[in-house]
Amino acid sequence: MDNETFEIKLTQYEVGMKTIYRIQVEIIHRSEQVMRFRIFAGSKSMIMEKLLLKTKGDWKIKETNFKFKGNTKETAMTIMEIQDAIEYYLAGSPKPMNKYEHRS
Repeated sequence: MDNETFEIKLTQYEVGMKTIYRIQVEIIHRSEQVMRFRIFAGSKSMIMEKLLLKTKGDWKIKETNFKFKGNTKETAMTIMEIQDAIEYYLAGSPKPMNKYEHRS
């Protein structure tokens, strides 16, 4: 079975500049308990798992070589935006306006 691949976009604002990041997401494993994703942009990649039977702490980062800009709070927000974008895609819902726009 071929792995499903889709694209998400994140927008980051800095003083006088708007940057749109195009990130590819590949579903590399599906089971009743877990979905595993490979998230990549250029040479950077991250493996994340969505634990389907848990109600809290249902996402886990398995490995990454991403270098996020900003402080810890901004990094956490970016990761949550990636998770939200994946969940919207899986639900078949369109991305809400401005949901993923990140301002620095």
